[in-house]
Amino acid sequence: MQIAQGAEAILYEDKEGIVKERPVKEYRIKEIDDRLRKQRTKREVKVLQTLQKAGVAVPKLITHDDYKITLENIKGEKLRDVIAPDHAKEFGNLVGLCHAAGVVHGDLTTSNVMVTDKLVLIDFGLSFFSEHEEHRAVDLHVLHQALQSKHHEQCEEIMEGVLKGYKQTLPDANIVLDRLATVAQRGRYKKKG
Repeated sequence: MQIAQGAEAILYEDKEGIVKERPVKEYRIKEIDDRLRKQRTKREVKVLQTLQKAGVAVPKLITHDDYKITLENIKGEKLRDVIAPDHAKEFGNLVGLCHAAGVVHGDLTTSNVMVTDKLVLIDFGLSFFSEHEEHRAVDLHVLHQALQSKHHEQCEEIMEGVLKGYKQTLPDANIVLDRLATVAQRGRYKKKG
């Protein structure tokens, strides 16, 4: 049963779990399409394996091949539907653990977190490996923008809690937070110009 379709992948449920498959893109040259699909799948698998090893709450990787990943089916609600300030610190802990493991999520939103007995980070299709404070700061800035857009009434309270949790799990968090201030200023400057 198909669950969702994004620009790069189709998600569906089967007896093993949730399958994320990168189908053929007819508009691409076949060799390029094959290479892109393989690279993106391989990177996502490596990200998931790295995060699991680091103890980050992510779906368990069950199987994978060149174009398909099967993941544990996380039963719960999306954080976007039930968000409250008491989720913020745990969310920040998760992001800090990801960054400490050298992974930048790339799409930090409340739609990419499942709420079970704990928060579980999902959807690593845009994730990549980096320890640069700029990349980490942009990850947090994207989250702040998503909160402003989707949860504007609670945005600042939630972001404050996220940053508290983030500092608990990332040793060099202050360097990233200094860069976050610079990234946010750049964003404001662009809007004015």
